[in-house]
Amino acid sequence: PVANAFVAGGGDMATLFSKLRNAIIDAATPCVCRPEASPRNCGCANPGPLRPQLASSERPPHVGPECPATSSAQSVGQALRAVNLMLQLDNCSHAQHSDLLFVREVLKAVQDEREAQNTQLAAIKQSDALDASTQAYLLGFGTHVKHKRTLRDVATGVVTLIHKQRGERTRKVSRCITDSNGLVGLDDWCEFDIFRVARDNNGQPLLTVAYSLFARRKLISHFNFNPSLLFSFLGRIEDLYGCHSYHNATHAADVMQGSHVLLLKGAQQGLSELEILSVLLGAACHDVGHHGVTNDFRIASGDEDAITYNDQAVNENMHLSLTYRTLQRPECDFLRLALTPKQRQALRGMVIQTVLATDMAVHFKNLDGLKALVNDKSANVHKWDKPASTAV
Repeated sequence: PVANAFVAGGGDMATLFSKLRNAIIDAATPCVCRPEASPRNCGCANPGPLRPQLASSERPPHVGPECPATSSAQSVGQALRAVNLMLQLDNCSHAQHSDLLFVREVLKAVQDEREAQNTQLAAIKQSDALDASTQAYLLGFGTHVKHKRTLRDVATGVVTLIHKQRGERTRKVSRCITDSNGLVGLDDWCEFDIFRVARDNNGQPLLTVAYSLFARRKLISHFNFNPSLLFSFLGRIEDLYGCHSYHNATHAADVMQGSHVLLLKGAQQGLSELEILSVLLGAACHDVGHHGVTNDFRIASGDEDAITYNDQAVNENMHLSLTYRTLQRPECDFLRLALTPKQRQALRGMVIQTVLATDMAVHFKNLDGLKALVNDKSANVHKWDKPASTAV
């Protein structure tokens, strides 16, 4: 009877559960005077010993077009209550009881899904972060709407959102280029005020300085970088810098500008564009994700990164890992289409060397090497390519 009810029920909830309930009652509670007849159609006023005597409030509603209870059984909750009452019948067979349990589990799953969806809809309605048009779009996927969203609607919405985000990034890039032209003292030690840059650019000094230097040195045009991808990468790196008093995005922007000035003062002599890119990229990312503690502290505390990097340049290795994990994001990988595989490999090696050299454990060793080089070549770096005897 249960199978027949499901087959004959069609898609209408009321009809389905009407036939389901009636099939179960017909099979479980035959009339005593006419066992072959339906208890609703035999016309017998005597319910007989096998007919369950239920109070009107407990009686399973007959869901038929002639019954006023039809509307009350058109919800999942009412159907669940009807199935629960049918499960109380003592003369249901084991097979019928199993079928009813299965139906109840299905109804519960449907009810739970609808409750979860209602919770999500309520959260959307109460969200202050969503504008009215976005809320209306998301609510279009709910159950109580006349027009359901189709897959084409979803695809159109996603494409529209992508175009909107690209347009916003393009406007930000244009504004950043405009602002970069107005940065005072970008090429000088003393005139540049990094704190003023941070105040004037909504707390985004690294994004402003880095993009400005890439544009100023024509690295974007030389390597044909995608401005939008570069902008996304720099913005993501800036977000990953913490709010520490020192190791923050302002510090990174300051180091990047200082590296730029060092290059201008003569350090860039003989360097290729790729090598200059490695210096600036390494400066921008050299402290990204810093926890505000030293390598010695992290090693002594045995934290996760110290274990991962075997107590070797823990912070520096972590900065490099975070930088290249960011570059793996499709919306941030400005190098993939701009550089050849060999160029990317060479750049990665130089960036690694640059950032690892910021480890204070090797600082004095590197400083001694630089002093020896100055003593051998003289302080005038423009003469370093000449023989040592003439470099005086």
